Amino acid sequence: MKEITVRDVERTSIIVLIVGSTILVLLARDERVLVSFALGSSLVIVNLRALKWIVEGALKRERKKMWFLLFLPLQFLLLLGFVTILLFYGSVRAVPFLLGISTLFLSILIAYLTPLRSNTDGA
Repeated sequence: MKEITVRDVERTSIIVLIVGSTILVLLARDERVLVSFALGSSLVIVNLRALKWIVEGALKRERKKMWFLLFLPLQFLLLLGFVTILLFYGSVRAVPFLLGISTLFLSILIAYLTPLRSNTDGA
């Protein structure tokens, strides 16, 4: 079973964002569809980086539980607030936004299914 890292998923997410946005530029007639997809996909990438920062910060500290109790709820509330503001007060379309958010699943799947890179350091 292949082991994937957060960095692999982040890179794949950026590629999926670029490819999906390019397809939407060609197919969609409304620019709000493209913006909604890009915002959803970008939000997932930023959220993944925030979770990575929280976990790495907790691993470096002695009070891991306190770190998690402080930053995980804060990160969740910020994410929830941002999504609420976007959907209710922004001109974001819900379906393309949700498709953008679902790119994380696609990125994990792609990162897992890509073949293992060969080790060229002579080992």
